[in-house]
Amino acid sequence: MVDAMLEKLRPLAARVRQTAICYRNFKVGAAAVGFTADGMARVFVGANKRVDKTHPKNCAEMQIMRAAKTAKAQLAVIVIIGKRNLDNGSGKMPRTLHPCDKCRAIMRRHIRQGTGVITPKTKIVSVRPACDVMEELTVEELMKYHGESL
Repeated sequence: MVDAMLEKLRPLAARVRQTAICYRNFKVGAAAVGFTADGMARVFVGANKRVDKTHPKNCAEMQIMRAAKTAKAQLAVIVIIGKRNLDNGSGKMPRTLHPCDKCRAIMRRHIRQGTGVITPKTKIVSVRPACDVMEELTVEELMKYHGESL
């Protein structure tokens, strides 16, 4: 099922990435599938928006988590497309773009508060813009990679 979702989410995340706004031309797009309590699938999208350094971060993943919370949906998979970047929180340089330290903190908060938006098993699939490199991690594996606990 995840493979079928990926085939639809990757091109969607790539299209949404084109709407990103960033003062440093760092564009990120994301698309996700979540399920409501009645089993209905919902698709969520986001693109980073930050016009200058003085504005707060509004990451694609943050937008997706807010929308899923509003819809009372549990995210099954999030696909992120963007250029790889040094992680400010862990100092690591992953093969693909991982959610930033602020997004990971929001993920941990959702898990700890039991909101149901994100679980340790939610899949995070990060893809380089050329789609030549892809990583698939669970939230739990993502946190472990960055030396963080849930």
